[in-house]
Amino acid sequence: MKKSTNTMGAIYVTIAAVSWGIFPLFNRTLASMGIPPITSTAIRAMIAAVIYIIWGLSKGAFKTFSFKCIPFFLFYGITAIVGTTYLYAQAQVTLNSSSMAAVLLYTAPAFVIIFNRILYKEPVTKVKLAALLMTFIGCFLVSGGYDISNLKINGLGLAIGLLSGLSYSMLTVIGKTAVKKYAPDLNSFMPTIMAAIVFMCMVPPWTVPVPNVSVLILYLLLSLTGTVIPYVFYTKGLSTGMDGGKAILIANTEPIVASVLGVIVFGDAINIIQIFGIILTLTGAAIASKDK
Repeated sequence: MKKSTNTMGAIYVTIAAVSWGIFPLFNRTLASMGIPPITSTAIRAMIAAVIYIIWGLSKGAFKTFSFKCIPFFLFYGITAIVGTTYLYAQAQVTLNSSSMAAVLLYTAPAFVIIFNRILYKEPVTKVKLAALLMTFIGCFLVSGGYDISNLKINGLGLAIGLLSGLSYSMLTVIGKTAVKKYAPDLNSFMPTIMAAIVFMCMVPPWTVPVPNVSVLILYLLLSLTGTVIPYVFYTKGLSTGMDGGKAILIANTEPIVASVLGVIVFGDAINIIQIFGIILTLTGAAIASKDK
């Protein structure tokens, strides 16, 4: 039974990773239309919040909601969602290097393994450390970190990049507590709803440009693939009792999906080193998904 549960948890997290890997396609398309990244990020959360509210009301998911849980979910939303997306965007700007920002973001599994050991007594096994090393090096290679010209480091950018990785890890670390205290649907919906309220203060909805129906459809697809689908499945994966360190390592296959789709859709170049990085990351994720 445990083996079956762990398998389902790995499947749920993989679905989330694939969805996260797809959404950059819509992000890039919107950017090419002149939509600022912070606007895309904000509207992604706002649309997701509306979908979650309608979905939650239709399912009766908010029956267990109480105002006492708002501080917890507000902290969860700001730390894991607003923090990750905003700090990652800021790291790209400050470092002037998308590759370096991506490498720092994918330090998240290391934070997860450390925090989960301290807070939840999850074991730090040799297999988990090997998977961590493999997925990090794989992401480093896929992101183009092997090219010295891509690694433009400055103190402030390094700090912001590491903070983005720390925030990304909170999706798993805080999520482990959330699945023990609240119903799965509430865990999926509330952090994003809280994050959307914060983003509305940063980017008021009436200032979001909607020049045509195509852009509106892209906003919807961005929200579905970047927030609605992955958060539901990632939370569902954690609710199976899956080890948080394993979950975040499997989720690190996201840049592979994004890279492959970039080649197929946008004609991005890919070389042998990046292909090796893909193989290394997938191998690390496969190792992490096993119990032994």
